[in-house]
Amino acid sequence: GLPGAGALVEVDGDERTTGANGVYTFADIDSGSYDVTVTRKGFYPKTVEDVEVSSGGTTTQNIALAPGGTLKCKVNRKGAVGVSGATIYAKQGGVTKHTATSGPTGLYSMPVLAGTYDLEFVADGYYELVKTGIVVPAGRTKTVTVTLARPGGLQGTVKNSRTGALLDGVLVELFKGGVLQTSMTTATDGAFQFTSLVPGP
Repeated sequence: GLPGAGALVEVDGDERTTGANGVYTFADIDSGSYDVTVTRKGFYPKTVEDVEVSSGGTTTQNIALAPGGTLKCKVNRKGAVGVSGATIYAKQGGVTKHTATSGPTGLYSMPVLAGTYDLEFVADGYYELVKTGIVVPAGRTKTVTVTLARPGGLQGTVKNSRTGALLDGVLVELFKGGVLQTSMTTATDGAFQFTSLVPGP
């Protein structure tokens, strides 16, 4: 079930490399339950848990690997500064297949099954960002760089242009692209404030 020679098989800290026909053998292993992990370049790593080995017997555990690649992302904020602790969800058909968290410099790298993904980037204090149609080829590394935006705000006061008196109860409407986004009325001191706005004109 292994993809030919050169696959690395790890059991309880011990490693073997498969031969030309994909066979691996661990001799004189103690009886018990083991996790078997297999990795090979160009394939997605796989772990089979709780493989039982009986005393005096031979256990056969075949493992099939699927083609895989590497997804590498850089999560930034304005100024190309890395965002630490951002969670990345790699989805197919709306289902999360892989997740990772960016490191101190905003970087992360993880093995994934080869295929096309929609990526969601989520971090506290930033707007969620989605990138669709990201293709990760088998045996290759796909690099994606994104910039997350912080929520913005807009505030001010409304006054009588002739007298300078502050006006309360005035309707203030916020449009973007000709579409009404939100509205509010001014307070007794003529002030208004919109928060949690997507940055932009």
